[in-house]
Amino acid sequence: MIISSIDAAPPDDAPARMTDAPAISAVNVSKRYGSVTALDRLTLDIRCGEVFGLLGPNGSGKTTFMRLLAGYLLPSAGRLTVAGLDAVRDSLAVRRRIGYVPESAPLYRQMRVGEFLAFMARLRGLPERAVAAAVDAKFDKIREARLKGYEGDNCGECGNFTLVRNGTCLKCTTCGSTSGCS
Repeated sequence: MIISSIDAAPPDDAPARMTDAPAISAVNVSKRYGSVTALDRLTLDIRCGEVFGLLGPNGSGKTTFMRLLAGYLLPSAGRLTVAGLDAVRDSLAVRRRIGYVPESAPLYRQMRVGEFLAFMARLRGLPERAVAAAVDAKFDKIREARLKGYEGDNCGECGNFTLVRNGTCLKCTTCGSTSGCS
């Protein structure tokens, strides 16, 4: 894996503390799956305001590192911090500070749709007493869309799920395509 970064000055109104410590720090971070090492002793610091990219061929550890950073995986070894917070011990606090959009959603295939929506609501800190109502509201929106003639299909451009009405693909929220669905 090649680690590449470009220094970019922080905004003029950025607090001085932004440049004092790394925004993201990895020290000897490794991830193993049995005998397979997906990430081997990665050490790096990414400063606030720095533009940073992970470059490398398939299997070089880019996605594994992002999943570790986002709290989807636990490292086998090493220490990973985000904004000074330990990514393992303070995982929920880290997730509240970052945004991560994976190439494919990490759905738990054994969960039904309602269970997954409830899980995500809890993960995002929705109070338990509000979870059921939030899930019901999402299902109500789906029912309303179906009553208006909408159905689900895959976007012909990017393959992600989108809504279709009378055979016409609406603007895909993932890629913006209006070229039609498969």
